[in-house]
Amino acid sequence: MSLSHIIILGIIMLIVIPPEKLPEIMRNLGRLINDLKRHTSGLFTDVTGEFKDIKKDLTPGIRLTPADLLKKLNDKNETVNNVTVTSNDATKTDVEVKTDHKS
Repeated sequence: MSLSHIIILGIIMLIVIPPEKLPEIMRNLGRLINDLKRHTSGLFTDVTGEFKDIKKDLTPGIRLTPADLLKKLNDKNETVNNVTVTSNDATKTDVEVKTDHKS
């Protein structure tokens, strides 16, 4: 708001509001503005804290090093390979499984 806007608002307030009521109204307006600032800053702090908590919960894996990522990938590959071998063994007959394990 520029200085000219404030002057125009002041003149309008002097016309609409009687001069004896002006200090009381300005005091109440100041209290209202302070209360709004206090409540919105508290709300902003709460929302910011919640977003930080959500971000912390959603991004724990981002801090992994490339070596950690490769280890996790290898672990997953071993699990998939073990399941594949097990499923192949399940489709064979007892005789085929015995001959496979002997060689």
